[in-house]
Amino acid sequence: MGTSQENTKKDACEYLGITYNILDIWVELGLPQIVIGATIRLDQVEIGKWMYAVSKYLNKFQALIHR
Repeated sequence: MGTSQENTKKDACEYLGITYNILDIWVELGLPQIVIGATIRLDQVEIGKWMYAVSKYLNKFQALIHR
C-alpha cells in the first residue's frame, strides 16, 4: 500500500488554501474523493495529480467564479 495522505474536507481546504465552496466546485469538476459511507476523504497524492492535470484551466475557473 502507498504512503498517501488522506485528508478530511477541512484538512484539504487548509492544504489547498481554498474555501469549502471552491472545494465542492473542484469535486464537481473531477477532483477525486474517497467516499466510504458518509465519510469523505481526499488523497494528497491524487489532489496533486489532478491539480497538475488541470492547472492550465484553474485560473479560468477562478476568474469565472469571482465574476
